Amino acid sequence: MGSIDFAMLHSCQILRETGTTQNAAGTPIPSYSYTDSICLFDIISIAGNTISTAEPGKVIISSPIVFLPADTEIDEGDLISTTEPNWAGTYEVQSVNAPVIPFSGIIDHKEAFLKVIKKRGTHGI
Repeated sequence: MGSIDFAMLHSCQILRETGTTQNAAGTPIPSYSYTDSICLFDIISIAGNTISTAEPGKVIISSPIVFLPADTEIDEGDLISTTEPNWAGTYEVQSVNAPVIPFSGIIDHKEAFLKVIKKRGTHGI
């Protein structure tokens, strides 16, 4: 069990594309496998440089992140969906980090850096 497993208060579903079929019109239809998991959503912020020359100065860049148990199968391009309050929606995994416990080589947990996915015409996270 990883160091933050007890803090994983949320639930999510990992969607992995397993192939593509086509409908009668030839439109590709992706197929997904679904895996339920415990997790913890958060926002990670990093200091950046400038947005543009019209808006000088330092900026803070915020992105959603999800922490998952060490044995979770998750890769870049997978989708994560949740109905948790304040986090409800679908996210695309941009990258995955797997920190190890010092001096052991054992993966402590996984961190998936996310991008919000929304349909056109919707607002908010």
